[in-house]
Amino acid sequence: MNIGEALKSHRESRKISLEKISEKTKINTANLMAIEEGNYDSFPSLVYVRGFIRSYAKAIGMNGPEIAELIRQFNMEIKDFNQLQTQEEKKFKQFLSLTKTLDERVENRNIKNYEPESDTGTSDSVASTYANRPSFFLDNWVKSLKLWISTQLWWIIIIILIGGAILLGRVMESQHHGSNMKVASQSIVQQNIPLVAHKLKIVCTQPCWLQISIDHLKPEQYDLISGEIKTFQVTKTAQLIIGNAAGIQIQWNGKVLTHLGGKGQVIHFSLPKFAIKVNSKNSI
Repeated sequence: MNIGEALKSHRESRKISLEKISEKTKINTANLMAIEEGNYDSFPSLVYVRGFIRSYAKAIGMNGPEIAELIRQFNMEIKDFNQLQTQEEKKFKQFLSLTKTLDERVENRNIKNYEPESDTGTSDSVASTYANRPSFFLDNWVKSLKLWISTQLWWIIIIILIGGAILLGRVMESQHHGSNMKVASQSIVQQNIPLVAHKLKIVCTQPCWLQISIDHLKPEQYDLISGEIKTFQVTKTAQLIIGNAAGIQIQWNGKVLTHLGGKGQVIHFSLPKFAIKVNSKNSI
């Protein structure tokens, strides 16, 4: 029994409708039906699917070990899908390599079998004409080239010297600039300027899920309930994905951020650069 069938069977055994689950988890019924059918193509990322499965399972009363087993089974399905995709890509590359080899063999065979058509009488007459032709023009061309080089030699030497002097000056200038930059960087390091930590506070007002990455570390996921509060210390930046924009309040260094989004909207944004990206495809 796959994940969708297990969830549907548990839900029907408890006589819970999809509408009640949608009302409780803030996930629309279309996404819930897609999870039961095992159709993950309608979701923009498998991260959302994992969070939706966890919220769905909690809503129908599954316990911790049952939910953990569902997540483990989902991870195995993703792994099998990635392995199958890798095998298909490998077969396609082998097919391309075989096609290229066949094309090269056909081209070589055509070159070997190529015999240019020629008129025997005409080719013999042309060959005899070029064989008996004097080397007068070639000798004159060589003499002219030697004469030009001898007359222009001083100018060529002067140009080479000037170019070498310019190139040497630029190399020395770049080395001097690099040494200055190195000294400046060392002085900055020696100053040992402490980094300022920002305070990020998240207050949940409605059930929703959250994914957050602090200072480019591994993202963490949370299923929040009403009244739950999370606090974080941020040195550089924080990237957030919120599953229900209307159900959460963000405080950055004590300042409340407003206009996050509507009920059921999935939003992406980063701090301290506060720029919301609403994924209209992911409204839940």
